[in-house]
Amino acid sequence: MNERSTGSTAIGPAFLVPLVAVFLMPGAVAGATLLTRELLHEPNRLAENHADV
Repeated sequence: MNERSTGSTAIGPAFLVPLVAVFLMPGAVAGATLLTRELLHEPNRLAENHADV
């Protein structure tokens, strides 16, 4: 098991509490987006912007 999959098991039960889920969901969506882009080797706009500087 890698380090990314162990973090989800610790935070998973927090989504059972409705108010907590409202605050955690944007971070979960952003993290999933970054993970997907990394796994698909898509370019990262943030990294490209820093390369120009």
